[in-house]
Amino acid sequence: MKPTVLPESFLRRMSPEDRKPMGVSGMTIPEIDEANAIKLEKVLHGQISQDLLRRGIEYGHADMRHKSRFTKGWPDFTFTFDHETWHVECKVPGRGLDDDQIRVRDNILANGGLWLTAYQFADYATIFHNGRTV
Repeated sequence: MKPTVLPESFLRRMSPEDRKPMGVSGMTIPEIDEANAIKLEKVLHGQISQDLLRRGIEYGHADMRHKSRFTKGWPDFTFTFDHETWHVECKVPGRGLDDDQIRVRDNILANGGLWLTAYQFADYATIFHNGRTV
């Protein structure tokens, strides 16, 4: 009888190449967490893209599915609303900006730009209500 699920302790001792044919049941808990975080961030990207399109706002978007041609650390979305240019970086709760993103954010803010790190759609939506959120 071939087991369909192996204990986490076994999976950690196996090479990723050996676990790959097992699909999801061959993933370790940290790998599953990472895959779920990526899915959640993609959902947030989709929600923001759809909302900007609905509002008729032109925007630049660093698509997660492809290597970005933007400057390393550049935020996921850049758009202008109410005569101000916004820079929005999407993150899953519990995850922070990496060093390149911090450098870009600090430079944008030092030069009077507007930056928002959005952990959920409601964070992003505050741009259109009450104006100033950084």
